[in-house]
Amino acid sequence: MMRLSGLSSRLTEMTDQMNQMEENITALATKVNRFIGTGQDRISNRAIRRITSKVNQLQDKVNTLTQLLTENECNSNPCKNGGTCADTYNGFICNCPSNWEGPTCDSDINECARYAGTSLGCQNGATCINTLGGYSCNCPANWFGIHCTQQHDDCSAASHQELCGHGTCIDEKRALPGQPKYRCICDVGWQAGNGGPACTVDIDECNGPVRRCSVNPPVVCINLPGSFHCGPCPAGYTGTGHTCADINECEMNNGGCSIQPYVQCINTIGSRTCGPCPSGYMGDGVRCTFIGVCNVNRGGCHQLATCVENTAVVGTYRECRCPSGYIGNGEGPNGCIETGGMNCASNPCRHGICQSTGSTFRCICTDTGYTGALCDQEEINPCDSAPCQNEGVCSRTPGGFTCYCTNGYEGPTCAHRISSCGGEFTQDNGTLQFPETGFTYDHMMSCEWVISVGESKVVNLTFDYFDLEGGHNCEYDFLQINDGPSAARMILSRFCGENLHGRSIVSNHNQVYLWFKSDKTVAHTGFKLNWTAQNPECGGVLNISEYGSFNSPGYPGLYPNDRTCSWLVRVPIGKRIQFHFATLQLEEHSNCSYDYVKVHDGATDTDPIIGTYCNTVTPPPLTTSGHSALVNFHSDSSGQHSGFHITYSSQSNIQGCGGVLTTPTGKINSPNYPDVYETNLNCEWLIRIHPDNRLKLTFQEFMLEHHRNCSFDYVEIYSGNSDRAPLLGRYCGQNTPPELLSNTNQLFIRFRSDNSVNHNGFKAEYKTICGGLYTELTGILTSPYYPESYPTFAQCLYEVRLEPGYLINVTFHYMEIELHLDCRYDYLEVRDGDSETSPLVGRLCGYRAPEKIISTYNNLWMRFETDGSVQNRGFYAEYNAIEIGCGGVHTEPRGFVSSPRHPDRYPHSVTCSWYLKAPPGYIIRLTFSTFNLEPDSECQFDYVLVQDMDRTAIGK
Repeated sequence: MMRLSGLSSRLTEMTDQMNQMEENITALATKVNRFIGTGQDRISNRAIRRITSKVNQLQDKVNTLTQLLTENECNSNPCKNGGTCADTYNGFICNCPSNWEGPTCDSDINECARYAGTSLGCQNGATCINTLGGYSCNCPANWFGIHCTQQHDDCSAASHQELCGHGTCIDEKRALPGQPKYRCICDVGWQAGNGGPACTVDIDECNGPVRRCSVNPPVVCINLPGSFHCGPCPAGYTGTGHTCADINECEMNNGGCSIQPYVQCINTIGSRTCGPCPSGYMGDGVRCTFIGVCNVNRGGCHQLATCVENTAVVGTYRECRCPSGYIGNGEGPNGCIETGGMNCASNPCRHGICQSTGSTFRCICTDTGYTGALCDQEEINPCDSAPCQNEGVCSRTPGGFTCYCTNGYEGPTCAHRISSCGGEFTQDNGTLQFPETGFTYDHMMSCEWVISVGESKVVNLTFDYFDLEGGHNCEYDFLQINDGPSAARMILSRFCGENLHGRSIVSNHNQVYLWFKSDKTVAHTGFKLNWTAQNPECGGVLNISEYGSFNSPGYPGLYPNDRTCSWLVRVPIGKRIQFHFATLQLEEHSNCSYDYVKVHDGATDTDPIIGTYCNTVTPPPLTTSGHSALVNFHSDSSGQHSGFHITYSSQSNIQGCGGVLTTPTGKINSPNYPDVYETNLNCEWLIRIHPDNRLKLTFQEFMLEHHRNCSFDYVEIYSGNSDRAPLLGRYCGQNTPPELLSNTNQLFIRFRSDNSVNHNGFKAEYKTICGGLYTELTGILTSPYYPESYPTFAQCLYEVRLEPGYLINVTFHYMEIELHLDCRYDYLEVRDGDSETSPLVGRLCGYRAPEKIISTYNNLWMRFETDGSVQNRGFYAEYNAIEIGCGGVHTEPRGFVSSPRHPDRYPHSVTCSWYLKAPPGYIIRLTFSTFNLEPDSECQFDYVLVQDMDRTAIGK
């Protein structure tokens, strides 16, 4: 339009100019005629004619021009298809509508080409069809509208209930035009049926593969539309029916067992039993009738002894008195021994007791150091010859002597130097030599060492000398070094031969595992190495509360070749970590075999990998499930890039998933309990109380996914402040774990779930207990606040755990505990082992210190409990270790046992018993590296008997 407006103005201007020109010509003609008429000018006729002709020609042109300017060419309607005509000099211009073009608007515009890629074109993959004067869009199946910009929502055609029944409608992309498409997410308890998506079929939870109600004891499952219901727990149990816990009938009114006299109530699954009536009573344990101690089996006295009731005798409440002419304590079949008669009248036994035997007598030597028929011959003391070497201590024994060797020596006379085959070292520097100087290592040996330095350090190993049997692939004798605490970690190298003098090896972590193995042929002098802790070239431990960052070595320059770095990132327990990759420039490879960054969802490289990167594409943020992560960077020998820069921050975890607890008592449970827990959880709790106390953890409910090795969903409990502390147990399935007791004032608990099956989870409570764990060879055991009065309602656990090869001797110097016939109120319970299920030594109370107690193995378990009334001073006891040389209880994750005096010959007439105990969920593997016993087809003489927990023989 602007163009037409300008053209009209130009035509008007030209018309004005022509009019002015015509006026000028007329004026000129007038002047010419005037000149001719007057004859004033001497102009020839020829010139006049020439001028007149030119004027006339000019007049004709002006007239023609005027006609063309005044003629309107738009009167013939030359513009087609709605075009607007604008008159011009000797022509016209058509202003065409948007869908036509050309001089007269008779050419169709291709809108498909013109509008392609713009908002006026067909959208979302639609096909454009050009038409005369317009265009149309052929939309894909899932779109509609003029330009295909509106999407079908098939779930809006009706209500969710009409479309999906017991489910939620989720719209999906249509595959074919005109055919609606959607899917239904069924509510819990419903499923699709009849070939359609609607959730109209009830799921029979009671007949599924997962038992919804209690299996042990069995509880009936009742199916309901969209749900199910568990019947009540049977008698003797309590619970929801989903789970049923045994009722401890003994907690109420002693389970119906006799209270006076007190009879122990023993809880059983679904019921209870009553123990026997105490001495002096008869009955079934529910009712006990007093008949006197001595009226029951003579009170346990010898058949010749007289039983006399005496309540001052703690434990038995009776005395057994031998008749005249007999000596002894009167108890049992050998309680009374005849001492006299005419045969013994002369007191022939000088250092012993005379026992009449018919017409003669025999002497029982009672004084140490005397022997012979009359106990009058002084024995030669075998220790007088100082047979024990290397400062060993000689102890006289019946018929011989025993040497107690100092550290580093063994053998019957302490003559053999011990080679330290295996061990753990926690110093930042030290020396490891195997075997000792001047010796060669033995055949068929397998030794393991673990060296641990500060968490933020790495280990530098330097060999002083190295002398092992050589081999092409080190298949005979070798030393293998792993980058971590076990053989499961990455192998740094395996060495043999004699070519390592002065060589250094640096780990990537703060621990290394060394494994020495020899075959049955050639032996050499072994090796000697020094280790020191040093700062890593890259990596480290990053403990932060809010945020931080780290980058590849050399960043923003090129990272070096052949470099391995590890960063351990930790935020407070109960938080998660979110990583952001600000820059990522690594060598690209299809499976990240060259240069890479790996992120582990946990503190070790055995934890799940949640991200592996080896390209130049910046990944999205990455979030861990727990409070720690291990980031490993590795570069190979070729290719370099600028690497990476990573920032990280702490994020809130799922509500109820982990935290730090410091109250004396408390409860923890899986998130969402008692409803099912979510998948992919990693919840961590740290319980920390006063340093003088310990913790007891009790699970009330436990329902997790079952797996033989608890590899899917599980709960781990560590006795300490992290997963580097000793593992108390790893549990899964539906069996409630046992009560767990910490060794320190802290417990670390981790709950993990995988990405599939989930259950109701667990509920547990913890409380503070007094007592302690004692591992020294000597120590003192006292009641709380001794020598002041002990508190009411106390529960203290004392555990003495010594190394195998020792027994425990406990001497009580003082005891003042509320007295009761059966020690029912306040008492000290002593058990010969490492738990409350170990054999009972006795339940102690009263005001007389008991006799010495000597354990059978290297563990002793004691529990001190008080009620809410009488308070006394309690007890004071000392314990010391008795070395026996063999046998014992082993609870460590790995170790070794050997025959007495190994590798020397074992002595005659010895019996050694070892008890190997692993945490629940684990099995034990035995590997014999040396075995040389007296041969016999039936192993009747010398033998090793291996039995399972139920005493079933595994091998002999």
